[in-house]
Amino acid sequence: MFGYVEKKGWIKRRLYRASLNRVDCFHVLMNSFKKEVEKLYPQAKVAVVPNAIVQVENPADLSKEKKKLIYIARVEKGIKRQHLAVEAFGKIAKDFPNWTMEFYGLEKYKDYNQELMELAAKYHIADRVKIMGYAQDVLEVYKSADIQVFPSRSEGFSLALADGMAAGIPAIGFADAHSVNELIVDGYNGFLVKDIEGFSEKLKELMQNKELRMKLGANAVESVKQYAPEIVNKKWYDLLDEIVNS
Repeated sequence: MFGYVEKKGWIKRRLYRASLNRVDCFHVLMNSFKKEVEKLYPQAKVAVVPNAIVQVENPADLSKEKKKLIYIARVEKGIKRQHLAVEAFGKIAKDFPNWTMEFYGLEKYKDYNQELMELAAKYHIADRVKIMGYAQDVLEVYKSADIQVFPSRSEGFSLALADGMAAGIPAIGFADAHSVNELIVDGYNGFLVKDIEGFSEKLKELMQNKELRMKLGANAVESVKQYAPEIVNKKWYDLLDEIVNS
């Protein structure tokens, strides 16, 4: 949102400043968004309270290889960019003949679905790339996979990515993607890459190394414990108390 305001210029900024003068606190989901607000509106009080992530009692067992890549997001080209995941997989798929890729989420753009399958056919993996639609049991989808591919251009606070981490699934995303580049800690719970070549390289590294997947997956579980509902709820209560008492 703030990039949009910045591009639209002084009229938008003036309107937002007028709004800020009538509020006590500006809420954002991630630390990077706080910096963006403060850059545009130095006088604003900004509080960071993330989304709550339900913790998974029994995360995925990555010692049992499923040979499956997943991405849970609406199937859409501009932001979610499933085609980048297909391309990254396609570049290395010949070395991993038993692996598959599955996309779950809202299907709204039939032309894009067709484009994805044509791209998969170009890499000779049309039978290994599947557009699955909605899932009734998302946790089981996570547990059925080994790796999250997450090529989003930007997120607010990605519930899908964080939920997958809570389920113990390591992820690969782009280093310039808001939210994604805060939830994924490069080399700790997944990998952040700069381009499609880097995506393919890290994907290959994870696909061929079960022990590394297990290590990053365990770290993923730990990394989202800070978003447990009781912790996030306390942040809200403390913030509301502070505002009311001031």
